Amino acid sequence: MSIVGENLRLMENVLGRMTTPRAAGMGAALGAWFGLPSSLMVLLVTGPWAALLAGMAFGALLGAAFGVTACWAARGRGDLLTNQSLVAARYAVVADVAIADDARNLLIKHGWRTG
Repeated sequence: MSIVGENLRLMENVLGRMTTPRAAGMGAALGAWFGLPSSLMVLLVTGPWAALLAGMAFGALLGAAFGVTACWAARGRGDLLTNQSLVAARYAVVADVAIADDARNLLIKHGWRTG
């Protein structure tokens, strides 16, 4: 059984503008996530927990710097935060002949199709 979407279109919802503080925050969060695995490897070798925090802080600082640089480089062209989704105008359920009746009954049972 398959669900097929027809007449697909890309919907893009604008969430807001990319500001310098927002870019720095998003870059810092991403940098901290990249700093976490490397600092965990250092932690396994050296032992002190300070290495974990230092690695995450260093990653956050580098991520914030890269985020601000990217924001300044893209200033004026595409500096909007958006959320994209693929939407179909109509959906069709395609099923093998052997299970078509069961699929139809399920659709009727859940109120997705009448009759």
